[in-house]
Order: sequence, then C-alpha cells, then structure tokens
Amino acid sequence: MNIKIIEKTEEIIWNEITDIIHDAYKERERQNLHFAATRSTPEENAQKILDGKCFLAIYNDEIAGLVFLRCPKWPYLTNKNGRKKWYCDEKYGMVINLAVKEKYKGKGIGRKLLQRLIDECKNLKLDLIMIDTSSKLKWLNKFYASFGFKKVDYISWTTTNYYTIVRKLNLNGKEYNNINRMFKYFLAKFYTIITINKYGKDRIKIRNREAI
Repeated sequence: MNIKIIEKTEEIIWNEITDIIHDAYKERERQNLHFAATRSTPEENAQKILDGKCFLAIYNDEIAGLVFLRCPKWPYLTNKNGRKKWYCDEKYGMVINLAVKEKYKGKGIGRKLLQRLIDECKNLKLDLIMIDTSSKLKWLNKFYASFGFKKVDYISWTTTNYYTIVRKLNLNGKEYNNINRMFKYFLAKFYTIITINKYGKDRIKIRNREAI
C-alpha cells in the first residue's frame, strides 16, 4: 500500500483539515463519546500547531488522515498548586487529533502517522511524548501501548463525558520504574473517580447542590 506522510503545506487550508477531523471522529459521536475534536473549528485547529507541526497521510491522491504534533512551552498538566505533574519533563511533544477518514480506517494509516510523529520528536531531541484518550476505548489504548506509551495519569476534563487516560513515551527524559509509575497511576485513578465525575465536575459540590 502506497501511503505517503508529508508535512502540511500552505496550500492545504484549515477548512479541509477540519473536515477530515470531523469525518474521522464521527465514530466517537456514534459511541456517545464527546471528543472536543468533533466540535473543533478551523481557527482552533490552526492554533493547535502554532508551536508544533501537522503531518498528513496521502493515499489514493487524497488526504486520508492526519496528526498534530504540539510542542508546548508550558506544563501539559499542573497540580492545584500550579506545579507541573511528576511525569512532565522540560521538553516534550503532544499527540493531538490522530485522525483517519472513516473509509480508510483499518489500512495502517494511523500507525504510520504516529510513527512519523515519534520520529520527528526524536529528531527534535524531545524528552518525551504525551498522549491521552478515553478510558472507554480499550482498542485505542492498546494501540498506543503497542508503541510504548505507558499510563501515568487518570483525569476528567470538563469538556468531555468520559474519564481520560494519560500516557507518555519516554525518549530522553527521566526514567521511572514500572512499580513506581503504576502506583502513581492507580492512585490518580482512585482519587479522580472518588472526587470527580466523568464530566469533570466535583462530586462533593454536586451532592451539596442536590441537597439544597
């Protein structure tokens, strides 16, 4: 299969990029998973790679899929005190909107896109790569695990309707032994489920409001 991975050019407009993302994430909507990507606008998608890149998969002379690499200058996640979480090194990339058109799914395009992004992060000498997705998508979590992405956190966004598993792929950053990493992951999972619902709302405040 002839799949070519290229970096986005100026000729490819953000409206086209957004249409591809919406097409790729239609399956999530049918699963009643409210991914932010399904509601993204061309302007929002353009903002996602101000500090990164967009890679496109070309198949049958059309764009069959894409992925964003973001290289933020600030911590991806912080604690309540504003400090970066334990797994965030100084230089890292983020996988954003790995998307393949519905008619081209199952052809290995997503795997090629993710590998291209990983190779780019290595070229940039980044410490690690972050990725997150719904805990309900078992097959997708297995897909990321097959590339070496390991669980480090369990969170709940206010913009989604599911719990999110955060994973990291270490490149040049600090190594953590698996026992220590999994202990911190399960601690985060337990704390999140007990205190926050899947909509990112504090459970205690909800109970208090219902009592009133």
